Amino acid sequence: MGREPAQRSEDAAVPVKRRNAAVTRQRILDAALKEFAAKGLDAARIEDIAEQAGANRRMAYYYFGSKEGLYLAALETSYLQLVAVEEAIDVDALGPIEAIEALVAAKFEHYVRFPHYIEFVKMENLYQARHLKTSRHIAKMRAPLISIIQRVLRRGEALGVLRRGVDPLDLYLSICALGF
Repeated sequence: MGREPAQRSEDAAVPVKRRNAAVTRQRILDAALKEFAAKGLDAARIEDIAEQAGANRRMAYYYFGSKEGLYLAALETSYLQLVAVEEAIDVDALGPIEAIEALVAAKFEHYVRFPHYIEFVKMENLYQARHLKTSRHIAKMRAPLISIIQRVLRRGEALGVLRRGVDPLDLYLSICALGF
């Protein structure tokens, strides 16, 4: 007579760990932001990103398609983080000079808070915006801020506190350059 296998009580059941696709995808993206900013596209490895994210590399490929797809998603994320900060400034509640000051301060604070942003800008400058040009979100990343600056400039011109003819894109690029 053999022993019968011990039966498990319901209390001793091991809980099943459910995966959350959105959380896993975000962890991979967060790790990619750090890894690509530190090493660049060529030297960064999907295996290292997946390990930092507590995922496997197949999941990175599943969510992003390729290493370049993951890089583009990280690049877009770094730009869209800044757009969100800039759009949160209520420039219409501020005078034109104060609105520009707020935009400059937000840009500088963003550079400090998200140093990976500067690394992505530098990489894309080296790549001559090769990856950024393929983004389906590029209009969302640039157009809102230029529109905001244009509104501030027009209001400043009308009030006589800003000179006429300042190009919003030139002003934005000057703000970016000063922050670097």
